[in-house]
Amino acid sequence: MHKHSHFKRANLATALLFSPLVLAVENDVVELDPYQVVADQNPGLADTDALTHLDQELIQSQQGTTAVDLFNYTAGVTGLNEGGRQAFRINVRGLEGSGRVAIDVDGALQNQIDHNHGSATTRVMVDGALLKSASVIRGPASSKKGGGSLAGSVSFRTIDPSDLLRGRATGGLLSGGYEQNGDGKHGTIASAIQANEKWSFLAALSAREFGNYENGEGEEVLASGSKSNSLLLKSEFKPSDQQSLKLSFQNSEAEYEGSGAYARGQLRYGNTSAEDVSTKTFTANYSATSDAIEWLNLNANAYHTTNERMEERLDTGALTFHDIETYGFSVHNSSRFQPGQVSHDLNYGFDLFHDDLVSLEGEESLNSEASRDPGGTRQQAGLFLNTSHIVNPSLSLFSGLRYDDFEMSDNSGVELSGGNLSGRFGVEYSPFSRRDKLKDLTLFSSYGTGFRIPTLREAFLSSEPSTRRGQLSPGTKPNPNLDPETSETWELGIQRLVRGLFTNEDMLRARIAYYQQDILDLIGSVATDDPEYNTLSNVGSDSLEGIEFELRYSTPRYFLGATYDKRDREKVGTGLPGDPIQNQPWSAFLFAGLRLAENKLTIGAETKFSGAFEQDMTDQTNPTVVERMVRDSYQLVSLFASYQLNEITKVSARVDNLADKSYQVYQTLDTAMGRNAKIAFEYKF
Repeated sequence: MHKHSHFKRANLATALLFSPLVLAVENDVVELDPYQVVADQNPGLADTDALTHLDQELIQSQQGTTAVDLFNYTAGVTGLNEGGRQAFRINVRGLEGSGRVAIDVDGALQNQIDHNHGSATTRVMVDGALLKSASVIRGPASSKKGGGSLAGSVSFRTIDPSDLLRGRATGGLLSGGYEQNGDGKHGTIASAIQANEKWSFLAALSAREFGNYENGEGEEVLASGSKSNSLLLKSEFKPSDQQSLKLSFQNSEAEYEGSGAYARGQLRYGNTSAEDVSTKTFTANYSATSDAIEWLNLNANAYHTTNERMEERLDTGALTFHDIETYGFSVHNSSRFQPGQVSHDLNYGFDLFHDDLVSLEGEESLNSEASRDPGGTRQQAGLFLNTSHIVNPSLSLFSGLRYDDFEMSDNSGVELSGGNLSGRFGVEYSPFSRRDKLKDLTLFSSYGTGFRIPTLREAFLSSEPSTRRGQLSPGTKPNPNLDPETSETWELGIQRLVRGLFTNEDMLRARIAYYQQDILDLIGSVATDDPEYNTLSNVGSDSLEGIEFELRYSTPRYFLGATYDKRDREKVGTGLPGDPIQNQPWSAFLFAGLRLAENKLTIGAETKFSGAFEQDMTDQTNPTVVERMVRDSYQLVSLFASYQLNEITKVSARVDNLADKSYQVYQTLDTAMGRNAKIAFEYKF
């Protein structure tokens, strides 16, 4: 057994104290204002992180084919469609793939790592129609989320029975919509019942079907359609106002065509693969608080997820099967003490996850004689403590410390294990806290470390040399001596969150931050002493520096906002999905809207700018060939509107890419979707 241990500096700094904004209460249901930034719903995540919370109203206004569309409103976060239009991958501050961003749905980790055409992406299958919120933490979150949150984390929350009941004994939702580009159709039906004072239940079913879309030139993009069905079952038991037990089951089935090869920068070749993906997740969440016991705010979560992916090559009939089973649990408690003038908040706990991977290739597979995609097990367990200290109205300090132990082994018994200590530290200072004007202005600075343990494929992949498309493809030797990837991030900035700036009912939030992120012990492919073989190893370090800006302003009559992010990478990479660090171009997003007819009618517009991208890259099949990859800058305009016919009926419409622009996103080889008109309705019963 090979052992590694790492000790990384505990982090100095955290980002920013986000206070909840004003809540609007209607029919005993609390609905969050769109675009607001709030504390995460889980105890212990309510202090210092650069956390953006996207609520259900924003999710619905996007009418997103996938949840990718949500991340336009968050600087530093990019969502990109993968495998049709139902699955997608998430990039945070330039990092993605192989679990570098921790992603969970209702607390259940999503550890499906997909390897396709040289890329290693964390695919996520989630239906936006069943979501109530999404929370994003930018920057290393390992002290709270564990290994895998090297760049940040994204948490999705599905609807609860109370969201449909609205204080009544029964309630439900019927919604549907149509998309013009690709002849897309989707529908959702959900129902909930309050069985008695303690038990409530929910059942929801959502179906989506999209054909191949057309780009801005009117050309069909092959293999861009998908078909999916999602089932959500939930029950909630509340023995008292201060205790809750939620049980849920989610089942998602998706069918789409992947791609075995690409035409460089244009449409896909015809040798695609038909893929079926099935995801089943069981979760159980228990929470308890007490008015009499200040130190008790307990949350325990257990889950089990099975993700099965079957791929069939349409040209050869070869089958490939990947099955990853993940189970885990976490328990943490939040306590508050104020022995003197200083208020102390502590969050502490333990978590664990275990992956079991099975990967099989059929006899007719293209790689059957040259590749062995390893199966095996992987486990990680961690202890953590996070603290916040309000010294006075002007000064707050935050810190965190976490230790993780991990181990993994392949089916032949080869093992890899180790440990890692990560941490964070932060300070916030409000220089005008004692004055009426600018009292909500806050300066912040943070330092944090993150880490990611290797995947089973990175540690144990073994393949033989082969010839593909007339070129020699080296084999791969396993390397059970890998260290975890680690990161160190400095961040500083200024933010202002104020209500009643110009009127009694308006709200302003502005935040600008600069960060520098060093990534150490990067895992990449290197040559061996044998010229016919490569291996995966820790290849060195890299760094990113960037700036993020977000602005939100809202009144009862109108709202507007903007985001901007730009980052620079120290080294030059490919810019393709297989590169874990992305050379992203700068981007900006502007939106504005009006609320009319006694707030029944909402109309608005969005525009997105993306800078040009150009660099040399190595051909994926012949390393001796260097090509120039160019992505032109582009601007997209979208319009949206919704009308609340009455308390229970709502209709909405969108037009994305109004000018029907033809463009390519920097990380993809397909041309993007042209103009797409959408219409949707929602009926509550």
